[in-house]
Amino acid sequence: MSTIEITDDLGPVAYRRDKKAKKYSIRVKPFQGIVVTMPYRASYESARQIVLEHHAWLLKKLASARKAEADVSLDFSEGKIVITRRHIMRATACESETAWWTLKDGALTIFYPQHLSLSDPQTQLTVRTGLVAAYRAEAKLLLPARVAYWADRFGFAYSHVAVKNMRTRWGSCSGANIINLNLHLMRLNDSLIDYVILHELVHTKIKNHGSGFWHHLQTLVGNSRELDAQLKSHSIAFF
Repeated sequence: MSTIEITDDLGPVAYRRDKKAKKYSIRVKPFQGIVVTMPYRASYESARQIVLEHHAWLLKKLASARKAEADVSLDFSEGKIVITRRHIMRATACESETAWWTLKDGALTIFYPQHLSLSDPQTQLTVRTGLVAAYRAEAKLLLPARVAYWADRFGFAYSHVAVKNMRTRWGSCSGANIINLNLHLMRLNDSLIDYVILHELVHTKIKNHGSGFWHHLQTLVGNSRELDAQLKSHSIAFF
């Protein structure tokens, strides 16, 4: 059960009752705003008081969230293009009430209503959804082949490769040696993509991040710590 209230300076605040919650919690995330989780029988008035007490902190967190939103929002003028590995994205205004996209023959086309700007949240959501579709198509072409290449070169055995839209990980390896790779790897350079793949392939043999894992990975890539630091400098979150 949840309710959303609009405030003058904090914008929308979502209050969510949770039967498992024993105390209040507040989180602020890009494109989600402020979410207050509260014990199921708590009053909304008490939850509003919690928000009021954390007002200054929430303003700072919102500023950080808005910056993160801007970092992944595309606001470009009519005719400007965005190029991924295998696609060219263009946006064009049209006589429509809603924004939509098409992906065909290497072209990602964003159509948006003439009465809206490209920075409008509706249009930005359409842009991100279209880009995810483009990245997914590219990932399915590239990533399984790269995993097969490195597995064959270094003698790794794995079950299969799954391409996913993950929020917190670039990749993972299951207990059954299924290699899960994030479609957002398509936003990285080849050396970092290969590093993630080799990282997960080593996990087919070593299921932890102990010293043995890092030593094995180091023998394969030579600069694992440097690449790991580079990887951490990139944000997985796209929206």
